[in-house]
Amino acid sequence: MGMFDRYEPGPMPVCAVCHDTMTECQGKDGPNALLTWKQGDMLPVDEYRDDPLHRLDAFGPSGRFSFACWCPNDHRTNFVGEIEDGRWVR
Repeated sequence: MGMFDRYEPGPMPVCAVCHDTMTECQGKDGPNALLTWKQGDMLPVDEYRDDPLHRLDAFGPSGRFSFACWCPNDHRTNFVGEIEDGRWVR
């Protein structure tokens, strides 16, 4: 099992197959340090949030990253997040 980061989109997306709310999102475009990123924030919600290496603006003032979410029925959907001014905005 490799390292990844967790993502908490707001609001959590709904599965296109079964219409249940997604419960888990993760991706490998971030620092892959098992951090949790919440949409709208610049810093992770974890204990490492004060480490300057663990900031979304370290990836530049704007950018895109990909992550996948799963519903309780194990359906997977891929998403793309967008960073503006160091914050996950969409």
